[in-house]
Amino acid sequence: MTFPTGPVDWGAYPGELLEQVMSVLLLQERRQARHRRPSSGDGGVDIYDPVEDGYHVFQVKRHSTSLTAHQKAEIKASFDNVRTSPRLDRPVRRWSLVLPLDPTSGDDEWFADLTKDASFPCEWLGRTFWDSEASKHPHVVDYYLRGGKDRLVKRVESLISLLQHADQPVLPGDLVPSLLRLRTEVNRDDPHYLYDLHLTHEAPEARNQPGLVFTRTEGVIGEGYVTVDVFAKYPQAVVDRPITGNMTLILKDESQGLDLTQDWRALEEYGRTLNLPASAVQNFELDAPGGLGGSFEGLQAVFTRRTPVMIADEMVLRIVGLDDNELAAVTLVIEKPPTVGSKGLRLEASGPAFDVSLEFEVKAANRTITTNLGFNTHEIAGERATYVLPHLRFLSAFAGPNRVSISIRNRGVEIGTGSMDLANILAKDAVPVTPVAMRAAEMLSDLDELLGLAMLMPNAVDQQDIETLTWAWTLARGEPVEGTWSEGKLVAERPEELTAALKDGGAIRIDTFECFRFAGSEYPLGIVSRVLFGGAVGETREVESGTEVVLRAHDGRAEERLLQPYGQSSLPHSGPPDPDSQIAPPAQATES
Repeated sequence: MTFPTGPVDWGAYPGELLEQVMSVLLLQERRQARHRRPSSGDGGVDIYDPVEDGYHVFQVKRHSTSLTAHQKAEIKASFDNVRTSPRLDRPVRRWSLVLPLDPTSGDDEWFADLTKDASFPCEWLGRTFWDSEASKHPHVVDYYLRGGKDRLVKRVESLISLLQHADQPVLPGDLVPSLLRLRTEVNRDDPHYLYDLHLTHEAPEARNQPGLVFTRTEGVIGEGYVTVDVFAKYPQAVVDRPITGNMTLILKDESQGLDLTQDWRALEEYGRTLNLPASAVQNFELDAPGGLGGSFEGLQAVFTRRTPVMIADEMVLRIVGLDDNELAAVTLVIEKPPTVGSKGLRLEASGPAFDVSLEFEVKAANRTITTNLGFNTHEIAGERATYVLPHLRFLSAFAGPNRVSISIRNRGVEIGTGSMDLANILAKDAVPVTPVAMRAAEMLSDLDELLGLAMLMPNAVDQQDIETLTWAWTLARGEPVEGTWSEGKLVAERPEELTAALKDGGAIRIDTFECFRFAGSEYPLGIVSRVLFGGAVGETREVESGTEVVLRAHDGRAEERLLQPYGQSSLPHSGPPDPDSQIAPPAQATES
């Protein structure tokens, strides 16, 4: 599209329109920024753009001629609000005054005096800045100031029609470059929305995707479908260019056996998805961007209420006992925006052992929530034990008389809290977590930390697995393992030293690198020192690497310690278990 060229005469347009145009220009390259609707309590903030640990605040003013005393007073009032009460959840790190007027020397002096005590950098972005932004994004100026809205609608309609009415057969490979150019052309001109185009054999399912505000699909069963997804370029796009419509809904019709009143109430209260058959939707008219609106009949409809942007990214759940002590805690990830209804919000969060759906009613007066909590557990085999363990502890404690404390957070900042009494949930009704699974998870989690290994949860464990795991876990903690021995063989370079060491109740020490098997997988443990007490040397025979010696126990006592964990230096508290015993040097004996 060729846009009308030439500089913009900013003073020729109404002030409110100028402020709208500049706000949209600023948001073209600042996709995470938000535009605050003007009000008496806006804190002097028009646009706030997230930066490292705070916000860059833009104050947009319409003034295009020399500032009057009254206008300077308005700017000062806005600036004072930004400094004292900006009503933001993070501090202001930069402030920009944006107006289509370059400062005079007198303006520079006034601005310097205004901002001299500010704790953050301040700048005046005047007409030169406005002209620069307009030259970078001429489609915005054309859309708002030069009649480009109608041209955009006609262009999108004509481009979409190319996909719907191909006049000759083509190969899929021939379409790829054209489709890429088509997407580029469609997305070049609209200041508010991005358009994604899809060609599919089956009609796509409705989905809830961040930034997705509208989808239109056309096609014929058996022939294929063309789908256009419309994404907001910035959070306030749906305010600057609303998508509106009207229709007649038939929720109850006894002649058709239709009754959707309860489903509609769930949509209104918590934003649950509602599917309506074609018989329930009549006279649908839609005003949508890019020429995608119109009048429609015979449509099925899917309704969901949600916010277009994320309001939270984390859910923290804690189990608290009668004495207010914390029994368990988990942190779950919120990966998609909530659905919103008249009573509150529905959030979904996920973790390695279970997912949670949370419907809560927000009480703005005291920032608390009333909750309805649901769990969906899933397979934990193959998940890392250190991640699963907190979730298993949580599930095992999820019963009366305990209660659940809920915290909803965004970027580490708590934005809502609530609690739920578990008095009506008996232990027998809680999600079952066996003692064996819990014990295995605890030891695997410790070994993960102690050995630096990714210890995974097994499909199942038996008693032998638990015994082996307990042995490795005890050694990794720097504790000795006591046991017995009866008979064994080893190859020694100087067997006479073994005989001397075992004489009169002495002992010998054998250091070997050990692994351990758990639930079918083998893990390295490290160098284990075994001390065998109270034995004697039996038969010997010469072999290629030395002398093979048979050892037989008297009292059969043995002790093991982990000298050097896998991938680490030695444990500081490891050493001979009995300093009073005569122990043969480990270098002179290796296990057969």
